[in-house]
Amino acid sequence: MQNLYTSNFKFDICNTFANRAIETWNLMSAGEIAGISISETTLTELNLLEIKRRHPTRVYIKKFSQQDEGKITGADWEWWIGSNSQWLGIRVQAKRLKDDNALSYSSFAHSNKHGEQVNMLLDNARKHGLYPMYCFYNSGYIKNFPSRWNCRTFSQQGNLLGCSIADAYTVKKILSQDKKDFSVNLSLISYPWHCIVCCQGFLRSSGYTDSLPGRAASFIQHISGGLPEEIQLIREEPPPYVQQLLQGEATDEEELPEGISYLFVNQEIEGE
Repeated sequence: MQNLYTSNFKFDICNTFANRAIETWNLMSAGEIAGISISETTLTELNLLEIKRRHPTRVYIKKFSQQDEGKITGADWEWWIGSNSQWLGIRVQAKRLKDDNALSYSSFAHSNKHGEQVNMLLDNARKHGLYPMYCFYNSGYIKNFPSRWNCRTFSQQGNLLGCSIADAYTVKKILSQDKKDFSVNLSLISYPWHCIVCCQGFLRSSGYTDSLPGRAASFIQHISGGLPEEIQLIREEPPPYVQQLLQGEATDEEELPEGISYLFVNQEIEGE
């Protein structure tokens, strides 16, 4: 396995994602010591902003009103990963490790008139052909979990789990099977979030190319264990509202996805 900080990968965005995981881990740990709880929204905004700051020509962000966040979609942000001819869309719900209970994440039981959040995430993502994913924000307290290092490309480093990701379909199964120990079980299916932009270890058996969207698709194919036919991992172009964002054009409000807080786009520039 490679060391993340000495790898010769083409895209330094890999190091940025790893750094944000470490910073999230450290910030949450410091907050717990000081008695200050840092919200999921704050952690998400800090991470997206810093990724944008480090990669201003490859990363695009649009913030929406939080009034309807998650009410329909069950998601916090919509994430597009792509290049000139390959694009992959994801809906993401963020959960942070609780300060008062190191073996629990913020409530998975959240619901409204549209239903339970996890079901909304799965149903709305499927409706739009997007892949549903959870992002977990963790601190040093996660060491209480029976950890498993699932990354196939980089050596184990605990604080890289500061931002970890998991397949939402598998999360749903765990929630329905064993609510008592579900946080422990979630740790076993989680991966460092840099895996989705970095890891080549899932490419060989996937048939995808070693590109930003190819690595993401091969990773998702591995962790999902099979997806509904409505979900199209790779498509030739993103939806119009993403294209407008990339081109710096005014976004047609009627085209924007409902019920999310952020549109987050990582673009690979072919030939760089």
